[in-house]
Amino acid sequence: IQTMEGISSALNIMEQDIRSTDEIIQSSNENKLILYVKPDTVSYEIKDAKIRRTKNSFARYLTEEVAGINLKFSYINEKLVQISLKANCTDYYNVRVCLRN
Repeated sequence: IQTMEGISSALNIMEQDIRSTDEIIQSSNENKLILYVKPDTVSYEIKDAKIRRTKNSFARYLTEEVAGINLKFSYINEKLVQISLKANCTDYYNVRVCLRN
């Protein structure tokens, strides 16, 4: 249950950042999302089996270590991001988030 709560919380934080971003940085790829949220740069990726959020040069983990975690980003268009997250080989999350700006 703690893992699911951590993942849900991490997804909520990602959604908030995406909605409030000014721009998706071009060097974003399927493994790393990089956002420009004035005046900061925020990124998300998997590191050491955890979801890591970096704001400027300060990194923090949003989840505990999760076995089999897989996080992928798809860029539907310049304003729409799909987050696909698999955890523990049983929990799957697909979320589409639109930029407000």
